[in-house]
Amino acid sequence: MNMRALYRLTTFLLLYWTSHAQSAERRIGNACNSPSVSCNEPLQLPDSFADSNLARQTRQKPAEEACAEIFGIDATKTCADSRKRLQLALQQAKKTVDSTFNLTQNNENSYNNLWATYFSSDKTAKDTSYFALILLETTKLLRKFGMTLTQIKEVYNPQVLEEVSKKGLCQREPIEECAAGGFRTFSGYCNNVVHPMWGAVFQAFSRLVAPSYQDGISAPREAADGLELPTSSLVSQTIFTDSTGTKHSTASLLLAQWAQFVYDDLVKIGTSTGERQQANQATSFLDASMIYGNNGKTAALLRSYKDASPGELNVFNSLYDRLLLPQNKNRRECALTAREPCFLSGTNSVNLTPTQAALHTVWVLQHNRIAKRLKVTEKLFMLQQLTILMPYVGNK
Repeated sequence: MNMRALYRLTTFLLLYWTSHAQSAERRIGNACNSPSVSCNEPLQLPDSFADSNLARQTRQKPAEEACAEIFGIDATKTCADSRKRLQLALQQAKKTVDSTFNLTQNNENSYNNLWATYFSSDKTAKDTSYFALILLETTKLLRKFGMTLTQIKEVYNPQVLEEVSKKGLCQREPIEECAAGGFRTFSGYCNNVVHPMWGAVFQAFSRLVAPSYQDGISAPREAADGLELPTSSLVSQTIFTDSTGTKHSTASLLLAQWAQFVYDDLVKIGTSTGERQQANQATSFLDASMIYGNNGKTAALLRSYKDASPGELNVFNSLYDRLLLPQNKNRRECALTAREPCFLSGTNSVNLTPTQAALHTVWVLQHNRIAKRLKVTEKLFMLQQLTILMPYVGNK
């Protein structure tokens, strides 16, 4: 790497960490920060929330007055009671979240492009984040009521947990006891029997630093002048601009495609949930989940259960007598122009570019090659065992 390239890389890293340090995250899947909040978990709010602009603005108005203005009801009847204010906030929050989920689902059903499919959230992730989103919307309403951070954490936490428990909105922990087994799970659950949620799919990120939201809850942070911060892609494109068009001495397009291939094994964040604490829809370890899937259902779809090919992955024999990835007939995006079905793999990115599809195909064929070799080796091993045992059996 020459000095010019080193300077560009250093400048990029400085700008990146300056603008994104508040959202830098370490994937460990700490269950304590999981969006799968149980009924005995407190309402988590950042300490910086008390000093936000929204907090300073809303403290000036009494809670019952703010409540009456929002809901248009008599403050002396309903909004004057703190528990009834909480019930109103929870009811309104649930309506908002339900409406958002319904709208998102309708939009997803009308998506006809691969980018929308790639960035869509898994159904399990949406179900898991449901309770977290209701708490988030409830928090926003309580802030509009003029509640301070201390009031929310000390006064409303017990009431919130009691109310959501009555309504059956609590997300239960999916693991009660790890079953005995000699193999790791696809989802990552129970790979650590002491901490079964660590590194598993659908678990929250552990942050290197605390989040910094503009409103203290969920709004993206703004620049000092109030304008939006530049996106990471814009920063990257601005710094890494090569007008000469010279080729790299060692790297090729495959480097970027391989990086995307590995990325899909470690990180997947959907865009439709929008919760304050982001969760990972992929396992936290490099375990080839983009090939085999990160849950048992996907893994079962990818497996071949034919007697002639035990242990192999499904493949599709094309018209050109080439073995390709299995077809995903549930997705219609690929058929819009080419009139061909999409490929089925452990991640939706397999259909984004031809190179991604090629990489997935290479690894699936390599898996099947090894499976065939193991099958032959097993037969040879059994024959050797019989050859060794035959003299002893004959003597008896």
